[in-house]
Amino acid sequence: MKYALDFLEKADASIILISSIAKQINLKDSSIYSSTKAAVSKLAKNLAYDLSDDMIRVNAISPGFIETPFFAPRLANSSDYLSEIARGIPLKRIGKPIDIANAATFLASNEASYITGDDLVFDGGLSESFSLLNGSEE
Repeated sequence: MKYALDFLEKADASIILISSIAKQINLKDSSIYSSTKAAVSKLAKNLAYDLSDDMIRVNAISPGFIETPFFAPRLANSSDYLSEIARGIPLKRIGKPIDIANAATFLASNEASYITGDDLVFDGGLSESFSLLNGSEE
């Protein structure tokens, strides 16, 4: 981003960072990943403020479970793996890459010209219901 700033057109520029719902839910064996995604989300918020004088908007997208090659090793062991995950998501499906692409397209558009410093979560409602799914009373 540091080097791209010189090429951005001031007043209409939009920077979009990709974070993850891992920043707000606990996933087994994901301490480093989750911590770095929390840092990405915070970076978006800070940069939004830092770049506001130049009218450059900065936002983050935090996807949930998205159907990507990341799941290939787990699918090799269980063809029902994604279906099992989907049952725990309030919208009962795994996200598709197009869901995230649509979010990024929106954030980059003029329709989102008053949005900066946000971290938009696209996870089918999972992160909001995660404590209930794990039997937590929080």
